[in-house]
Amino acid sequence: MTPEEILAKEGVKHYDKDIRQMTTKELKANFAASSSGKIIIAKVIKNIVWQVYEWVKADQEQVEGNLRSFFYAYIKSVMGKVGALDDKTSPYDVMIDVFSEFVQDHKLFRYQDFSFDDGDWENRRIGQKYPQIIVFAEKTGYMRLLKEFYNTYSVTVAALGGQPSLLSTEYAVTHISELISLTIPFYLLAIVDYDPSGGLIAKTYQNQLNSQGILEISSINLIVPENYTPQEIDLYKYPLPTDQRSMTLNQKWIEQGGGINGQMYGMEADSMPRSRIRNLVKKEIEKIISNL
Repeated sequence: MTPEEILAKEGVKHYDKDIRQMTTKELKANFAASSSGKIIIAKVIKNIVWQVYEWVKADQEQVEGNLRSFFYAYIKSVMGKVGALDDKTSPYDVMIDVFSEFVQDHKLFRYQDFSFDDGDWENRRIGQKYPQIIVFAEKTGYMRLLKEFYNTYSVTVAALGGQPSLLSTEYAVTHISELISLTIPFYLLAIVDYDPSGGLIAKTYQNQLNSQGILEISSINLIVPENYTPQEIDLYKYPLPTDQRSMTLNQKWIEQGGGINGQMYGMEADSMPRSRIRNLVKKEIEKIISNL
C-alpha cells in the first residue's frame, strides 16, 4: 500500500488546527466511533503523532527530549481532556505502539526524523572492524563484559535492559550502516535468560534488526543447557510460571525446543559463570572472524 492508503486505513489525515486546541466536542466529531460515540484513543494519538511529523517535516516544529517528553508535550493534555488518563490501558503505552507501528510496520517515518534522544546509547558500542558481529545481553549488568569483547575484537555490543527499544535499534543500525553494507551476513550472539521471556527478547531484537534493513542474520543463544553440566542444571533450573498466559508462552517455547528434557524449566543467564560466557563468546567470535 502507498503511504496515503495506509494513513486512510488507519483513520489518519491532515488537520490544520492543532489537535491539542480542539474542544471536547471537536474531538468527538473527529475521533469518536460512529456506533458508540466514544472517542477512539488510538485514533487520536495516531493523528497527533502524524500531525507533529508533518510539522517537523515542514520545519515548523522542533521536537526535544525522548518519547516520554513527546507524550507530555503533545498527548497528555488531550488525553486529560477526553478522560483517558485513568483508563486501564495507558495512553503512553498506546503511543509507544503507534510509533512502533508507523516506524516498523508501515515505515512511514523514522524515530530519527523527530531527533529523539537515544537513552540507551551508553549501553552499546559499534565495532569499527567487525560491526556485523553483534554480542548482546538481556541485562545491563553485562555491560562490563560486553566492553571486553568490544575492546578485544572491535565487534558491536549492546546491553538491552529488557525488551529491546526499536528507537535504539534504529540508531544502532544507522551507525552500523555508516561503516558497512547492511546486505552482508550478520551474526548475533545472545546472552539472555533460558526461558520464554529471554527467547522472546532475542527474537524481538532480531526482528527489529530485520525491520531496519539487516536481512541475513545468523543467531546463537549461549545460555542453553548444552553449555551446563548436569549437576549445574539441577542446581540452577527453576519451574516456569503456571498462570494461563504464561502457560501459552511456555508451551510454544517447549515446542520450539526450549525447556529442560522437555519439561517446563528455565535458567537465568546469571547462573552461568562469567568466565564461561567469556570463553564461549570468544570461541564463537573467533570462529566467525576466521570465516570472513
